[in-house]
Amino acid sequence: MKQHGYTMWDLHHCVEREVKRRRRTYPNRVLTHRMDPFDADAEITKMEIIAEHFAKLAEKEQLV
Repeated sequence: MKQHGYTMWDLHHCVEREVKRRRRTYPNRVLTHRMDPFDADAEITKMEIIAEHFAKLAEKEQLV
């Protein structure tokens, strides 16, 4: 099933890239006091949950 022309796999991979980007950039933001460590961890965790959700949707998409 496509959402706005993108498959669930497309969206899953996009979110996975975002998780990796946040893991790379947030430690520096915390170190330079531009981001609270709790907020950084929470934001990364939320994106990981979203990635898991899209992975499940992508698996279902493959079964259809």
